[in-house]
Amino acid sequence: MTGRKICFILLYQLIILVSANGQHNSNMLYSSKNKKPLHFDHPFFAKVIIIDNRFDTTVIPSLGADRNLLVPIILHGSFTETIQNYIEQEIGDMPKNDKTLLIELRKFEFNLGGVYFFANAYYNSGDAGFIKFASMDTIFRTQFERFINGKAIDVFLKELDRKGDVDFSNSSNNVSFEAIQNDNVQNEWGKYPINNVVNYQDGIFEFYELFRKNQSEKFGITLKMREDSVYIMTFTDSLPDEKRRNINWLHASHSQGAISYGGKLYYMIQYPFCLPLAKKNNTFYFHIPQSLPNMYYLNLAIQTGSNFDLSSPILKNFTASLTVFLTSAILSSVLNNAATKSIIEKGIKDSSMRDCYIDLDTGIIKYF
Repeated sequence: MTGRKICFILLYQLIILVSANGQHNSNMLYSSKNKKPLHFDHPFFAKVIIIDNRFDTTVIPSLGADRNLLVPIILHGSFTETIQNYIEQEIGDMPKNDKTLLIELRKFEFNLGGVYFFANAYYNSGDAGFIKFASMDTIFRTQFERFINGKAIDVFLKELDRKGDVDFSNSSNNVSFEAIQNDNVQNEWGKYPINNVVNYQDGIFEFYELFRKNQSEKFGITLKMREDSVYIMTFTDSLPDEKRRNINWLHASHSQGAISYGGKLYYMIQYPFCLPLAKKNNTFYFHIPQSLPNMYYLNLAIQTGSNFDLSSPILKNFTASLTVFLTSAILSSVLNNAATKSIIEKGIKDSSMRDCYIDLDTGIIKYF
């Protein structure tokens, strides 16, 4: 083995070690113009305006391509400034029309599913406001690193170029700048049925789309609160078909999901541990107490391959009768895996990333 290869391996192991202790690697978003300029078939817009209408407008955290690193994205200035500067570099000295392009960003994030990019495009119509002429709701399912330099924005710009023959004389359906600003994701989420009821019927929301629609399926369940405010869920169905249905749902959902009980909502972070959901900002939040691993390490343990499995002999004996705080000793007996045991122990010690909310666009749990 060459000295260069040995150094690379040691450096990689060091990055993993640093990440596991909460000091995460970082990447730069849109650090420079593409080496190969984009080609446009039509004159581009003379002016570009960016509106950030995402729900969470803070720094973008992401799970890296190796699925072991939490990677904060470092921006050049604010998020809108970074993207605007990047677009202005891309269009460069190409011919321009006399219109203003307004890009409304509704989602731009990296996670294990890929790159989520939702955006709308408007052009100005004199003093009457703006007219929407393009949109993109796309999940780019590809390697994380390919999008650090703005690949998703490039695809959107090419989409706008394909609409270069749009009829700019159209003056119908004008929208004011203020209306676009105010129509953010939070307001959109407020229209979902789950945000417009007070009492919820007992049951399980089998998929996040059904959660948004407030359509729970009837399951026989009970919840019992422990001293650390964690609720333990127990299935009460006794018939073989019903028990099989419970197990199938746990497998399909990776033992995570929203449930309703006693007219209130809870999130099961991993069977059988549930936490109460609090409605805020037109979505639902929960807090993970120090007796459990934080969400990052919990997901990392699941990715490692030792998910809690209801059908395993270990979990058949792991009942809702526990009345003590969850400890690493109990976790080791549940997980029965040295790698996941180590991850879980670190997650219990880590006090960060314990406040979570549900992204109502995707159902993904965000944590900070």
